[in-house]
Amino acid sequence: MSFVYERGWRQGFAWAGFPGADKEYDIAMSYLRPAAEGKVLVDMSCGSGLFSRRWAGSMGWAGGWAGGGREGEVRRLHRRAAAREL
Repeated sequence: MSFVYERGWRQGFAWAGFPGADKEYDIAMSYLRPAAEGKVLVDMSCGSGLFSRRWAGSMGWAGGWAGGGREGEVRRLHRRAAAREL
């Protein structure tokens, strides 16, 4: 399911006028950055982990938790994070 989300469903967001994952990440970071240093990031309803993985590899977090309602997507996020040693 996460494969379909990241490589299909997300494109529908662009058609609806969303700026795309890269720009959405930048917007989110502009809000999160002031409070990020040394804090724990919690991403509930993380889906495929598209943003959780980006946040995990970015600046200053003391740690992070990601969770969601679909076991398969959370399992895939865990595998991807382990592969990147996040």
